[in-house]
Amino acid sequence: MFRVELLRADYASQEEAAQKIQAGLNAFYQSKYGDIWSRHSNDVQTAGQALADILYSSPAFGGQGGLSAARSNVSDVRVVAQLLDTYDRWWPGAASQGAATGGPHGRLPVLAFASGNMGPAWTEQVHSGAKQFGGDKATIIDLPLHGHIDLLVGRLAAEDVFEPTRRWLMGGR
Repeated sequence: MFRVELLRADYASQEEAAQKIQAGLNAFYQSKYGDIWSRHSNDVQTAGQALADILYSSPAFGGQGGLSAARSNVSDVRVVAQLLDTYDRWWPGAASQGAATGGPHGRLPVLAFASGNMGPAWTEQVHSGAKQFGGDKATIIDLPLHGHIDLLVGRLAAEDVFEPTRRWLMGGR
């Protein structure tokens, strides 16, 4: 018996799991994102590939893997798809485009990760914001090959993000 923990499903073999997961992804994305599917299904073989391409080429995130570099195998597109399915599709513009606050009156402990695929302007914004709130003691980790989502679900997220976060929280700043 081959068990896929991520999807919590039992399959007779790894081949059956791969076949059914791919069929499920295709059906899921075709029904949920029909407009995207129709634009990309003739250009790529599967919904997973279409999703990876869309996330990589999103102009709102720099167009070079800024949202996710699953297309470059930094993340497993199936894990990215599951994460995106949990997201609320609404985000207040003021949270990302509002006026700067000027920072706190004192300094705060700050741990920041900059996803480099979003481009140099984003990386500078992360550095600037972290220093504004944390001063010279802000801890900033640059991950040049990562998109925004890859920080959470990338293949090396445990090593590149979660472990440094654990050490930072435990006082090993």
